[in-house]
Amino acid sequence: MDNIIFRPSTAHRWVNCPGSVIYDSAPQEDNEYMIEGKIAHALAELAISARKLPSELPVETVQIKQTGPDGIEKTVSREVPLGMPETVDIYVNALFDSANGQPVFAETKVDIPACPQNGGTIDAYIVKDDRIEIHDLKFGRKPVKAEGNEQLILYASGLLSTIRDVSRDIESSFPVVLVIHQPNLGLVDEWETTAGDILERADDIYQLTLKILAGYREKIPGEKQCAYCKGRSFCTALEQRVREDIADDVQDISKPLSPYVASGAIERVQSYDLSMLGSTLSVLPLVELWIDAVRNRAKEELLAGHEIKGWKLVAGRQSARKWIDEKAAERRMARLKLKKNERFEIKLLSPSKLEKLIGKEKFSAFSGLYSQEPGEPVVAPENDKRPKLEISPASEDFNNLLTHKGEL
Repeated sequence: MDNIIFRPSTAHRWVNCPGSVIYDSAPQEDNEYMIEGKIAHALAELAISARKLPSELPVETVQIKQTGPDGIEKTVSREVPLGMPETVDIYVNALFDSANGQPVFAETKVDIPACPQNGGTIDAYIVKDDRIEIHDLKFGRKPVKAEGNEQLILYASGLLSTIRDVSRDIESSFPVVLVIHQPNLGLVDEWETTAGDILERADDIYQLTLKILAGYREKIPGEKQCAYCKGRSFCTALEQRVREDIADDVQDISKPLSPYVASGAIERVQSYDLSMLGSTLSVLPLVELWIDAVRNRAKEELLAGHEIKGWKLVAGRQSARKWIDEKAAERRMARLKLKKNERFEIKLLSPSKLEKLIGKEKFSAFSGLYSQEPGEPVVAPENDKRPKLEISPASEDFNNLLTHKGEL
């Protein structure tokens, strides 16, 4: 049991599916998205310490701790990507505005009983007379909610325990605010609760870790915990859940799907009432996760040279052709007497590329110089933060929308 490691960053997974903890305990090489996030956090820490915005710092590289393929973490120097300082400005500026002159503490290590091996590191926190704020920078592009966020609850519990130990007692009713900043999405989500609620929830998580260490390994599939789980491609619990969810239409997914069964399943969708349609939509994300996991596992096995009856690897669509030697290609074009404006194309940067290059604040000066078509209608769960489209079935707009291909 000694190899079990409880990481706050993956608490959303092992809290909701205790059996997944064995996959999270293994060392994991940092991918490009993890590295990007670490660079952004390092940049934010430097800016907060200097009481400046990241774009005001004369910084081209930062030091980060990067985990290699051998699972060993090393300190390396990484270049700050173009446009990142302006994006991180949004987060740092929000911290300074909230602090209103009070100290902002960045990258603070705290001890967490539920995560005894390495505790956790709070991105930023602010202690006010009337509340404590825990701020978290998420540089990814998938929305994350603050309410009930297991990672931030653990961070907050560690901070509350530290404050109680070194400075003052905190009443159970004292407000604690968890804030998640996602500048790449233009989102800030916050959840206000109390110190007592935080400590109670953290203790529940701690009690769960004791059960896990004692051998509790129940696997509980769900969209939240399965999304990035390394074990989902061979998880029998996820497979069983998918079988149960689609059992009405496909009795045995281990057998080839006959045209009769397939067409029957499709036709039955047309007869669903709205209640049945809603309940069916709710299981699709988990089914899609399982489908994706099966495809990835099959690809891994085939790439390893293993045979899967009835399946093979084929070359995908070829990438666009590109010149091996651009100068040599240009000389040959010139010999064909192609004019310079025929050999080269000059294209103005798109609004999106320009915003990434100069940052949101500077890009605001281009307001009114570009247009943006509304996105196509998307079916989303009721708790999605995007506003509901108000559509009258009798309206011309509704009929126009029906001509577009939606997505689930």
